[in-house]
Amino acid sequence: MPYDELADEPDYSALRKSQDKELTDEGLRFLVRLPESVRPSQAAHRFPHVINRLARLWTHPRAVERYFDDLLIDQRGGRQGFPLAILSEFFALKEHYMTKVNPAPKTAWDDLYVSDGRNKS
Repeated sequence: MPYDELADEPDYSALRKSQDKELTDEGLRFLVRLPESVRPSQAAHRFPHVINRLARLWTHPRAVERYFDDLLIDQRGGRQGFPLAILSEFFALKEHYMTKVNPAPKTAWDDLYVSDGRNKS
């Protein structure tokens, strides 16, 4: 897999060579399993290679989080970026992933505060 979740930096060379022009079966299954409210339909149509990559990484938390960061933050400079509608889909999907699919583990500190942030004591 070109995007190794344990590597320090992703290998973009393999990514550039294999830009999927359409959704794979794995990408289609991934989309169907997502709740409609966060399903990135426009991104799937315009950037199927991104959806295919997300489908491959979805069960690897560190890799998927890094891929979202790479998609949403230009770390290489000079990139055009995604249209606003596509960015909105990716942000919604990332939020879904971070809160529903792979939420941060609860810590002992979380019990010290009620939901509005006030100290329980």
